[in-house]
Amino acid sequence: MNVLVLHTQVPFVRGGAEVLVDGLIGALRERGHTTDIVSMPLAWNPPEGLLTTALAWRLLDLRRINDRNVDRVICTKYPTWAVEHERKSLWLIHQHRQAYDLYGSSLSEFTPEAPSRETRERVIEIDSLGIADCSPRFGISRNVCDRLRRFNGIDAERLYPPVPRSGLRPESYEPFLLSVARLDDAKRVEPAVRAMTQVRGGLRLEVVGDGPNRRELERLAHALGVSDRVTFRGRVSDCE
Repeated sequence: MNVLVLHTQVPFVRGGAEVLVDGLIGALRERGHTTDIVSMPLAWNPPEGLLTTALAWRLLDLRRINDRNVDRVICTKYPTWAVEHERKSLWLIHQHRQAYDLYGSSLSEFTPEAPSRETRERVIEIDSLGIADCSPRFGISRNVCDRLRRFNGIDAERLYPPVPRSGLRPESYEPFLLSVARLDDAKRVEPAVRAMTQVRGGLRLEVVGDGPNRRELERLAHALGVSDRVTFRGRVSDCE
């Protein structure tokens, strides 16, 4: 088949979602499908950008590209499911969580004021209508599927991302905790750093990943007196 994987990416940020999409495209190609990615940037500052991005997806005609039929599209993140296509599948990485379970927290750009509230309601409506058009529907985790059911009343089946097993082998257990995440507020690495003040017995924290909060987290570890037991390694190779 001719398959397009639909993706939105925050410019200058690369994380697990991009790894998942690359892996999905590779797996489809290995199985003989002609596959490519269609991606557009996503910005939510100001929040109205969430709606204009959805409109851009809606205006795309992906049924036929240069005399080649597109047999199926696979949606992954908000608002790729706004696209029109007769055979639209879903492997949900996550919705725009700031409109859902992060609403009311410091991580959400939405406020109780009427214009912001209206934008949030439109985001939820775009999800409800667009995702309902997808079949089959999968989500990458129990939390992702539960969020969709709780807020939108739509069911999806769990389909966990495969873990590349090449080169993985047990070697030894060592006295450290491992955090692998982008270093920003949403990933909650700060509580792990603070918890090191309560840890005894030589246990240390190895933090893999980079992001806008790295310097702040390094300063926090120093201020708490645990910098000798918290190592920030940045991005590392798959081998490492």
